[in-house]
Order: sequence, then structure tokens, then C-alpha cells
Amino acid sequence: MDDIYINLVKNNQHYIKTPFKGKIIRLLVRENDEVGIDESVAVLKTDKFYIEVESEYPGTVKGIGVNEGDIVDRWDGLMVVDVKSNCDDAGLSDLNVNSKSYNLIYSFQQSVLPGYFYSKKSFLSEISEKKEKLIIDLIKEHADNQNLINPIGMGDLSVDIEDVDGNSVVQLFWPDLKSPLLAKRTYFVINPQSGKRQYFTCENSLENELMISSIVEHEGGLTRYNYGGSPDDVDIEKELIIGFFQ
Repeated sequence: MDDIYINLVKNNQHYIKTPFKGKIIRLLVRENDEVGIDESVAVLKTDKFYIEVESEYPGTVKGIGVNEGDIVDRWDGLMVVDVKSNCDDAGLSDLNVNSKSYNLIYSFQQSVLPGYFYSKKSFLSEISEKKEKLIIDLIKEHADNQNLINPIGMGDLSVDIEDVDGNSVVQLFWPDLKSPLLAKRTYFVINPQSGKRQYFTCENSLENELMISSIVEHEGGLTRYNYGGSPDDVDIEKELIIGFFQ
């Protein structure tokens, strides 16, 4: 049963996930029921045996996504539990650096998103059309590839796009991520004439100080550069980043 786990959704809510493909033959809890750690919440029949799906955290069942007799695929969510305990992934603002959600966001910001940005010449038109939805779709795809749940929702992000000195500047505001090395803001700077582009972040250092960094393409991979501390004023931060791009 080691591969049964619950992942952060938002606001202390977690999904209980099915570890195998099979049929739900009995639900052992109802909405508003209290569940404890390792308490069985449903019975699942697979091709070879029956298993009981268990909860990893105590909480209250807020919604059940399946009925008895439903066929579920591996990692389908059975129900949402509103977790009352201060567990590892209690919230986005201060994620434990060893948590699955932290690793998901960190790898997305530092690898997946810059890789997509540099590989997609149509990035500017895509994000101009889809705005926040493009980012959410990319995070969800990254999460699905790891059998995880995207902890960031549409309302957590905002995207601004403007032209500055002939450059297109896309500014992505993340939720208030206070954990080290997670970006609070991401900048995509593109010169439409030359095709030059660069990915910047403003993120918390290990010493909890805001710093400006950039991830650039280098010899078929990605290389990181640090530009030092970031000012408190976001507009001045943007001006500095545009200056670094020149």
C-alpha cells in the first residue's frame, strides 16, 4: 500500500487517490464524515484482489467523486478531504521543501516552463491568447506525468503583457510562495525583431532574500545565472530585468 497517497489541492484540501484500476464495490464513508489517519474509506476490486483505500491524513469528507459500482483508473480521486491537521503540505505560502508539491512547483519553474518557453516560438501568441490558462495547463500536464495533482488554481496566477522599448514583456505573478527558491514572479522577455528571448525569475534565496535570476539555453540544456538582490518595488524590478536583457 506504499503508493497510496494524498496530494495538496488548495486551501488544505486533499484528494484520496485510487492506487489501482478497478471497481468501487463499497464506500465506507459519506460526505461530512470524519476520517482518521490510515482509516479505510472505500473498498476497490481489482482483477486479482480486493483492497481498501486508506486516508493518510485526518479530516472531513467534503465531496465524493465516485459511486459504488463506478470503474476508476489508477490515481483517480475518490473524494476530497478538508484536512484540519497541520500536515506537510498545509498550504502554498510556506511549503515544506521535502514535500511533493514543493518539488512539483520548483521543477516546473526551473526546468519545465523555461524549456517550453525556449522551444515554442509561438509562446508570445499562445500566452497572449490563453493568459493564465496556458500556465495552468502546463502545470497540470507536468503534474499528471508524475501522478500528482496541480496545487495551483486559475485564481492563484495573473499575467500582464506589455511592450517596453520594443520588447514584449510577459510578467507572471505567482501565489505568495515564501519557500526558498520558488519564484514569486516570472518574466518572459522577447524581442520580436531579433527573436532574442530570455526567462527571468524573482525568487526567495536560501537566506529568504528576494533575488533576480535567469535561466537561459546553453549547449542544448539550461543554465542559471544570478543577478543579485531584487528591489522592493516591482516596477523597478521590471526595469532592471529589461536592462539585463539588453
